[in-house]
Parts: sequence; structure tokens; C-alpha cells
Amino acid sequence: MNDIETPKDILPKIKSNWSQTANPFDRGQQEMKPCISSVLETGLEEGGKIDRSTGALMIALEFVGLGKDWPFTFQELTKWNLKNKPALTEKELHSVMTYAYEKKHPYRCDNGNLKKICIGKESCKFASKNSQNAKSYSISLYYIHDYQHRLSNSAKLVYFALIELEKQNKVGPGGLIITNHQTLADVSGISRKTVGKALRELAETPLIVRFEPGSSKQWERKGTIIQRAIPIPPPKQKVPDSKE
Repeated sequence: MNDIETPKDILPKIKSNWSQTANPFDRGQQEMKPCISSVLETGLEEGGKIDRSTGALMIALEFVGLGKDWPFTFQELTKWNLKNKPALTEKELHSVMTYAYEKKHPYRCDNGNLKKICIGKESCKFASKNSQNAKSYSISLYYIHDYQHRLSNSAKLVYFALIELEKQNKVGPGGLIITNHQTLADVSGISRKTVGKALRELAETPLIVRFEPGSSKQWERKGTIIQRAIPIPPPKQKVPDSKE
């Protein structure tokens, strides 16, 4: 006797509290990405371009981005799983669902797995939109260009404080920041006087595209305007002395 449960057996076993689990973080997305829609329609085979668990997570996160609640997503995922060869287990589906509703952010088009099933920028408005807005908080170029060895410790602390302020102020990577020395001191963990020196050092590098210094004196209430360069550019090359 085969006691292995099939996906058809899974849905009726959803716990009652799951029916109350709605997504409070609707991302405002209006439709499913065509590459993920294709996976949803056809299912996946073991050993394909992407594995079945990854495909399940893509679909679940996409429904989360569309504002769908847990029962709806689980039902659609269960129907999709019938098309897989072989189908995922109940435990695997539950793991995918739990992760998706904790993460709450659909895959972006620059994700490696989405690139494997991309239908092309010419045919997909999502891909073209993401290619035009490729700014991110990634600091990999910071290390590739060796800034960690080129900047003083205080300048490094202030630079990362700027990234944190971009996030707090929701201006996006490289967005314009209007702040003061005290706030930068609080975020970076150094003194206001040291913040001023660090800002001047950063302003001399390609890391900063705009810098209008404020005042370290609280009573003057003159904010500092500063903006990071995105993507992170390479450092200035020293021009060798010309020989006559």
C-alpha cells in the first residue's frame, strides 16, 4: 500500500489559522512576470533550467507581490505542483510558503534564476524597467575598487552611514541626503568634528557627486547636502609626471 501523500491530499490539511494569514505588504504589482507565468502554466522537470523548489518559491513570492493571501497562493501552488515531474512533497511546499511570506519581496529581474528563464528585454516590460533602474545598495564595487584600503577609518564609517541614511529616508541608492553632523555622528559612531573631516575626505573622491557642507555647530542649523555616486565608480587615477 502506497502511503505517500500526493499534492491533491495537501490542501484540505491547511491549518485553520492559515486562512487568517494575509499579506500585509502588497507591493503594488499589477500582474505576474511573464517568465514566472510560463513556469506556472507548464510546471518543471527535475534537472531543468531551474529546480522545482526554486520555481515554487518564484511563484509564491510573485503571488505575495500581487497581494494574495496564504490560502490563495497555497492553492495555486498545489495545482501547479501537479504538473511537476516529479511533484514536490508536502513538507517542501510548506517550507516554500513559510519562507515566501516571511521574505515578502518578489524576485527582481536581475536574479540569477530569473535570468535563466527570461523571455527577453524586448518582449518584457519588467525586464526593460529593471534594466533602466539598476541602482542598488550593493557595495561589491566598493571592495572591487579597493576603497576599503584607500579611505581613512572615519571616512569609511561616514560612507556607510550615508547608505544607512538613504535607507532611513527612503531616497534610494544615490539619493540626495540633507542631514547634519550630529545625525552622521550618531549613525557612524564618531564625533561631529571627525565627521566634518571625513566628509571633506569623501568629497575629494569619485564616491560623492554632490557635497554642500553644513555646519558642525548645532545652533547654526545648516544642514549638509550630500549625494553618493551610483554605480560606485573607480578611484581617480594618479596622473604621472610628464617627462620633457
